[in-house]
Amino acid sequence: MLKILKSAQILTKTYETFAEQLQSLSEQVTSFSINTELYPKEPIIESFAQSLLLFAKPFKDLFKVWQEKMTIPMEKFVKEDFGIYLEQLNDLRAKVLKSMETYRKVKTETEKFKNKTLKTKKVMELEAAVTGFHTMTNEYADQLRTMTSISRLQFNHILLSAVEVYFQHFENGKDIKNELASQYLLQRSEIEEEKEELEKREATYKRNLRFKSSDPEAKHGFLYLKFSTARRPWKMRHIIVNNNILKVYKLWKENSDTTVDCEFDLKICTIKAFPDKQPYCFEIIHAQRRPVVFRARNQTDYQGWLQIIQAAIAGAIISIDYFSQKRLSVMPQLSEALLLIRQEQSNLHCAECSASDPSWTSINTGAKICIECAGIHRSLGTHDSKVRSFSKRLLKL
Repeated sequence: MLKILKSAQILTKTYETFAEQLQSLSEQVTSFSINTELYPKEPIIESFAQSLLLFAKPFKDLFKVWQEKMTIPMEKFVKEDFGIYLEQLNDLRAKVLKSMETYRKVKTETEKFKNKTLKTKKVMELEAAVTGFHTMTNEYADQLRTMTSISRLQFNHILLSAVEVYFQHFENGKDIKNELASQYLLQRSEIEEEKEELEKREATYKRNLRFKSSDPEAKHGFLYLKFSTARRPWKMRHIIVNNNILKVYKLWKENSDTTVDCEFDLKICTIKAFPDKQPYCFEIIHAQRRPVVFRARNQTDYQGWLQIIQAAIAGAIISIDYFSQKRLSVMPQLSEALLLIRQEQSNLHCAECSASDPSWTSINTGAKICIECAGIHRSLGTHDSKVRSFSKRLLKL
């Protein structure tokens, strides 16, 4: 009986906890929001929260009715009614034992007496003791049967009440099922509409990228990004390298152009490997902004991005020299001066690595350097080495 009571108490607590958790989940879903214009608060969230409340209500009712019809009556039955019955049985049992002792005592004394008169008197006492003993045992048996019947009746009544509680709970569940079914159909239609909307956004996003897939220099994909001086988590961004420009795309809005998070003119950038706990990291150093660290997903992507960006940087520098030469063709005097400077014996090789035909110069020192060393000089900062293209710098004189 005590085990049944304990199990009923645990079940009651479980119903209460389950209903509270459902209500708490509904409140959290209701207060849930994403603070961006891209993801406004959808009606489906509120609908889902209402469904949770609707689902939690019968369990709250079940907890209350179960406690009223099962737990409390069983506690009263075990602690009060059943205890009274046990006390009555214990009293009767004590009387039966006392009557038995009286019978044994009288029987022993009767066997000792030899006088017929006294013996007859003791025999009468013995018969009275036997009668009293039988009376007590019969009363004890009747009380035990009565207590058992009453206990069984009360216990069955409690169990019947519990069955009625469950029956009513499932009857209420039918109505809730119909309400939830209508909400489910509504939510499903909203999800289908949202799916179509997302597909349209994806198509808009792809159209707004606007880069030529036939361009051999163009490359796009996803990289992780963070600023090298900031302790912030990595953020995945869509990267496009095209026409010597590296663009970082963050989000996009419907019926508008793709949002560019930031972009880098590779003519004034250099790239190098970046030491980090995470593998496959490289750093792009810009002349006018903080360095940015990118992380690829694997070694293949890492090597591919390095080659593409290095080629784009080299192409940007070559295009500068090309257009400079085109302008110099209409300026004979500057062209002749440039030729004389380049033919100078000390300018035939890079001042750093001795590479032939250097096309860049460090204005601070007046030394000519190659493309690779120019990138390293630029990373030092303009206070140490102000790097410019030799042809471009000459045209500005």
